[in-house]
Parts: sequence; C-alpha cells; structure tokens
Amino acid sequence: MITALAATIGAPARFIGMHFFNPVPLLQLVEVIRGVQTSDATFEAVRALTEKLNKLPIGVRNSPGFVVNRILVP
Repeated sequence: MITALAATIGAPARFIGMHFFNPVPLLQLVEVIRGVQTSDATFEAVRALTEKLNKLPIGVRNSPGFVVNRILVP
C-alpha cells in the first residue's frame, strides 16, 4: 500500500506510486496511485511527467490490486 510505504519516509506528501502496464512500449495506460498524504503538487508533477512520456495517466485510490483487475474480477 502506498500510504504504508509513504509512512516510512520523512516526506510522505512527496510519495506516490506509478504502475506502467506491460508491454510498456505498446500500452499507454499508467496508474498514478496517491497515498493518503500525497500532495496535489506531487500528483500533478507525476501526471505531467506521465504525459511527457506520451502515456495516459489515470489517478487511482490507494487500494489493493491494479485498477484493471478491480474492474474485471468482480
């Protein structure tokens, strides 16, 4: 969990997760996972970076599993 990992560092507001879908060169989707304390500035910087890499960022909640699996499995 991103929130648990962020709690181990001195600046949890600057901690965020990114999940690039495989194969990375072919798939455009990137999950950007916010922790409870992730700042808006951190989220926006990572979103902009993702777009600069010509990928499509989607913001997701801090929860188990990847968003595609959570949509397909139920």
